[in-house]
Amino acid sequence: MPSPNLVSLAVGISVLLIIAIICSKVGVFPRKIKRIENNDVNDQISFFINEICDNAMHEIFAVGGECNHNFWNKQLIIDALNNLIDNNKKINICSGPWFDVQSVWLAKLINDGKVNYYMANEREDIIHFWGNDVDAVACHPGNEQNKEVGLSGSRYINRSFKKEFIKKSAGISPIEQGKFIEKFKIKDFTLREKHKSQYWFTNTTRVEPANEHEIASLIKLLQ
Repeated sequence: MPSPNLVSLAVGISVLLIIAIICSKVGVFPRKIKRIENNDVNDQISFFINEICDNAMHEIFAVGGECNHNFWNKQLIIDALNNLIDNNKKINICSGPWFDVQSVWLAKLINDGKVNYYMANEREDIIHFWGNDVDAVACHPGNEQNKEVGLSGSRYINRSFKKEFIKKSAGISPIEQGKFIEKFKIKDFTLREKHKSQYWFTNTTRVEPANEHEIASLIKLLQ
């Protein structure tokens, strides 16, 4: 006859297994955790398109720093965003206050009112992420783009990130159609002097405020 201790251990293990199975079924645990090498842009783009965009039911959301052109200005990314737009799915981005002047095609989608862009008052330095409204999200530290992690299959984790997006964008209205350039004007004279720029536009390749020629090129494209 088994000892009481062995019986208790067996029961305990069985209970844990049942809990684990239930948690897996209801989407507490991710079914897939993937390290996304940020220096392998194709890998990053693939996860964004195949896991985030293609599986979205109604929307995708993102919190970032400057909307770096190395990701947001790639043709495959813009095509994926346009596909979401064509299927009446929302794209919500909270980022800023600086915006990469070379992310011209994303800027056009924002200016055309096709992407909801919430201009943050302060840069998010802790965590950047994008996700959909089902069960997929990818994230990395705000100051380290080479440590991206993709999580698929957990509705619980997904909802946690959506709450962070809502918290980050709370009290901010998305940029109105045709108001992109106007929104990025630095209205505070002290800040204009400090940054030597009249706009919150940066060139992330050089990590400095965009020059007048770059800003003029962006304005011309959006007119």
